[in-house]
Amino acid sequence: PGPTVVIARSTVTQGRPCGPLDNPLEQLVHECWMYLMNDGMIVGSGTGTRPLTEVFLRPWSAKCPGPPLRMPQLAMWRFWAVLIVGVVGAAKPASSVSAFPTVVVTVDTTTAVAKPSPHFVGVNTDWWLTGCGGEGKDWGDNASIAVLDLDNPRLNTLARALSGATWRIGGTHGDSVVYSMGNTTSARACTNKSPPWQHPPDCYPVCLTADRFAEIAAFAERAGLRLVFGLNMNGDLQNLIDFLEMIAARNLTVDTFELGNELGIQRILTNGKAIATAMAQLWPTAATRPLLAGPDDAGDGDDSSRVDFATLVASQRELSAITFHAYAFHHGGGATLEQDMLNVTKIDAATFVYDEMVAVVRRNASLGYTPEVWMGEGNAAGYGGRPGITNTFENSLWYVNAMGHAATRGIARFLRQTLVGGGYELLNSMTFEPNPDYWSALLFHRHVGAKMLSVTVAPEPSSTVPAAVRVYSACAGNGSLVGDVVFIVVNFAPETTTMLSNLGGTSASLWQLRAGWPNAPECRSSTAALLGVENSWVNLTLTKTGDLPTMDPVTLNEWGAGGGAVDLPSCSVTFIRVHGVNALACM
Repeated sequence: PGPTVVIARSTVTQGRPCGPLDNPLEQLVHECWMYLMNDGMIVGSGTGTRPLTEVFLRPWSAKCPGPPLRMPQLAMWRFWAVLIVGVVGAAKPASSVSAFPTVVVTVDTTTAVAKPSPHFVGVNTDWWLTGCGGEGKDWGDNASIAVLDLDNPRLNTLARALSGATWRIGGTHGDSVVYSMGNTTSARACTNKSPPWQHPPDCYPVCLTADRFAEIAAFAERAGLRLVFGLNMNGDLQNLIDFLEMIAARNLTVDTFELGNELGIQRILTNGKAIATAMAQLWPTAATRPLLAGPDDAGDGDDSSRVDFATLVASQRELSAITFHAYAFHHGGGATLEQDMLNVTKIDAATFVYDEMVAVVRRNASLGYTPEVWMGEGNAAGYGGRPGITNTFENSLWYVNAMGHAATRGIARFLRQTLVGGGYELLNSMTFEPNPDYWSALLFHRHVGAKMLSVTVAPEPSSTVPAAVRVYSACAGNGSLVGDVVFIVVNFAPETTTMLSNLGGTSASLWQLRAGWPNAPECRSSTAALLGVENSWVNLTLTKTGDLPTMDPVTLNEWGAGGGAVDLPSCSVTFIRVHGVNALACM
C-alpha cells in the first residue's frame, strides 16, 4: 500500500535484523538507528509519491514480527528521518501524476542570456589572525593567509578538486599589509617582525615576505586556482610597486590584482593609472599581464552607495572587473537569522543587488569599455557569519540560489567568503574537513557551464503554487557532451515538491543534496548527504585515504523525448543534467 523502508547493508543484498519489536519506539530508535550510524544505510523502494502520513513501516526479518505500523503510531521525530527516504528523490516520467505540489519548468535553449566566466565559482581567504580582536578573533588558527598551512594534504586535495575556480586573498587587514621588500620606511619596519605575528600586541600590520607570497602563488598553481590578490591601497605606493616588481622578477603567476578592500574609489582614481602603467612595464605582454579589479566595496547598501560605482565606471578604463561585496544579512544576521535563511522573500531581496550592480556598470561604462562584474565577497550573513547556521546545509540553499541568480543576471565571478575561517568557512579551520557548502560548490563548478539559459517556472494547473522553489538553467560544462543542459534547483519549502519539465533528451543524470545524518532531515546539519541508488542517502565525506568520494549521479532513464519529472525533497539542492538535448545555445 505504500513505500517499503528497510535497513540494509551497503550491498543492498543482506539485511540486519532489528530484533523483537515489543517496544517499536525503543527498539527501532536505539538499535536500528545505531546500526545506521555505524555501518548501514537506508534503502527505500516504492512509488515515491505517497504522503508521509500514509507510509508503512514493514518489518522484514523473522526476528521483527508484527503488522505494519502506521506513521502516527511512531511519534518521534527520528522516524521522520528514517522514513522520508522512501518518498522523496524518485524520478518519474513527465506524464506522472504527483501527490506533491508541482512546478512546470520551461527553458529556452536557443539563446544564452548571460555568459559567466569559466572561473565563476570562487572562494576567499582573509587576513584575520585569531586572538587579535575584532571580527576575526575566533576565526581559527588557519583563518589568516599569513599562517594558513598551505602544505596540508587535505587542503591541497580539496583545492585541486576546484581547479579552474577563483581564489581571492583579501579583506579588512589587507588594507594594512606591509610588503617586506624594497627600502621604504614601512618595509624597513618589518625587519623586526617575524612570523606568525598572531599574538597581541604584535598582530597588525602583517608583514608579507617574498617567500610567503611565493608559497601562496605555488599553492594556487598546484591547485589550478586563479589567484586574485588584494593590494594595500592605503599605504606607501612605492612599497606596492616594489611588491609588484618582486612578483614579476620571480615570474609568479597572478590572475588579478584588486585595488584595495572597502576603501572607496578615490585611491583608485588617484593611483590606479600609475599602477596600471607600472604593470604594463613589468609585464609587457598583455596576454600574461595580471588584470586589475576594484573597488571591492560594499554594493549592498542604500542607493547612494552605488553612486560611487557609477562614478568609478565612468571615470577610468584601467579596471577589467568592477567588484562589490554583498551579504544577505548584515552583522551576523541578527536574532531572526534562523527564520530568515528560509524566507524566500528576504532571500530574493538580497539577490536583487546583483541585478542592480550589473545595471550600474552597463549604464555608466563609456563606449568600448566592458568590464566584468564580480561579486567579490559575500555570504548569507556578514561579520564572520553565524556558526551553527552559515556552516550548515541550510547555508547551501542560500549559496546555490545566489550563484544561480548571479550567473543568470550577468555576474562573471562569485567569490564566497571564506575558504577557511569564521562561521561561514567552506572547510573546517582545524581539520580541513568539508562543510556542506563545499559539495555544492564542487557540483556547481563541475556541471554548470559558461552559458546561462532563460527559465520560466509556473505551478502545474491543478497544483498549489510552490513559491519556495528556485530554478536556473545553463549549458552543461566541464566535459559534458555538446548540447547538454543542466538545471540548478533549490527547494526552500518545508515539503517535497515535484519539478516537471518538457525539455526532451535521451536520459538525465541527477545529483541531489540534502542535510546529512545525524540531523537529517532537519536543514541545519553539519553534513550534506547525496542521493544514491535505491533512494538511499549517503553522507559526503572524504575517504579514509583522504580522497574525494565518487559522487556518482542517479541515472534517470525515464527522462526522454517528452521530458521528465523529479521530486525535490524539502530543504534540498538538485543538479540535473539532461543528455541529448542538442540545445542550439550550447552547440
